[in-house]
Amino acid sequence: MPNKQIRALREKSEAELEAALRSAREALYRHRTDQAMRRLEDPNAIRKRRKEIARILTLQRERQLARE
Repeated sequence: MPNKQIRALREKSEAELEAALRSAREALYRHRTDQAMRRLEDPNAIRKRRKEIARILTLQRERQLARE
């Protein structure tokens, strides 16, 4: 994920981050389903989605700790 995309994630509100997290988790589920059925074209797609989810969760945790 290029720095521009990370910067864009940091600018999102909590609600937007929740929506992005939900979307990324749904995409990960679809990728895993495609992999099980041998239809996944990009084998790195699962790894990319997992990293995206981790980044979003990290941002949420940073904000939670900043509020405390």
